[in-house]
Amino acid sequence: MVSTRRPNDRDCARHQWAADAAEATTYLWPMPLLRIVLAAASLLTRRLPALLACIALCVRMRRDNGPPLRESLKLVIPAHRLAVWIRRNNIRHVHAATPSGSLITTLLARRISPGFTVACTVNAKFNWWGGALNVKFNEADAIFVVVGWMQQQASQDFSPAINRKLHLARHGVDTRDWPERPAPPPAPPFQIVSVGRLHFSKGYDDTIRAVAALRSTGKDVRLAILGEGPERKKLEQLIESLDLDDAVTLTGSVPEHEVRARIEAAHLFVGASHVEALGVVYIEAMALGVPTIATEADGPKEIIQEGTSGLLVPIKDTETLTRAIERIIDDPGLAARLGKAGRQRIIEHYDSRIGAKTVYETIAAAAQENDNRSRESNDAQPKSNSGRSARSPSTQR
Repeated sequence: MVSTRRPNDRDCARHQWAADAAEATTYLWPMPLLRIVLAAASLLTRRLPALLACIALCVRMRRDNGPPLRESLKLVIPAHRLAVWIRRNNIRHVHAATPSGSLITTLLARRISPGFTVACTVNAKFNWWGGALNVKFNEADAIFVVVGWMQQQASQDFSPAINRKLHLARHGVDTRDWPERPAPPPAPPFQIVSVGRLHFSKGYDDTIRAVAALRSTGKDVRLAILGEGPERKKLEQLIESLDLDDAVTLTGSVPEHEVRARIEAAHLFVGASHVEALGVVYIEAMALGVPTIATEADGPKEIIQEGTSGLLVPIKDTETLTRAIERIIDDPGLAARLGKAGRQRIIEHYDSRIGAKTVYETIAAAAQENDNRSRESNDAQPKSNSGRSARSPSTQR
């Protein structure tokens, strides 16, 4: 694995495998000053045509509403380091996690050291990725979107050439590793769990107010919100103002195994997001067989079939959310049916092996096509008497 930069401690994952993943990752930045100087010298002397090609690509991206030229040019030195790493490890394909800095760095590296294929994944709205998507997507060999509405939007926003290499590879979970949970604990209290960054777009204030409304009618409802973020102070103040200190818990950031344990122990998962491109946490809850309520944001309304595999409520509608939670509390049979149907929905459409198969087959086909082009290009080279391609010494390097 390669990362453009080392994350700060605040952004580091708390999962059990995080330290091992960090140890196995090559970080392109920051770089020692001497390495920066040597990379710049290599580009200015031995690889000047490649440097000019990098500058041209940055200019094209800027003209396509991309990042300021100085910002993309900053990535040329890390891209040189990535190109060296790719050559040393004989890499045939690079998959960029997002179509932002990681994809730009990868495309610049291919200008410096051609010969590998490039793909990227889009996991949020197209306008979130710093522009220049026409240039980036035309340069890539394959683009993967994680939800169907993105595929539909792409058909309207991008050229047929781009759409031909755009593939739906849904994110999900391996349902073998996320088996259906045992029966939930008896209620009351009725346990609700929400998971995600403490951000205003997650709608936690709506969920907290719904809990307050339910408790005012005598229902013993508890809420645990798993995650950390900039809205903590406001949420703490809201909890205090509604006298919910004993009913609502902000756990902070927790590792994956604890997230899973908390979801398994809950009677209901609630996500009240205002904006949600996909929502893997809904998939996790449904895979475990936990009844799930979500808003009609883009991702959740594609995952959940209203009334069959979960319940959907309008965005920012606390009253409707309260009634939906009350339905689950008052009807254990409905909760059980939604839980079972939700898990089946994930097995059929959001098991990670389905998306992984699409990614693998697409990448393999692109790499094979690239190998065939290279072979044809080599065969077309004029041969010297010794049987070698008649190239200049600089080309052979």
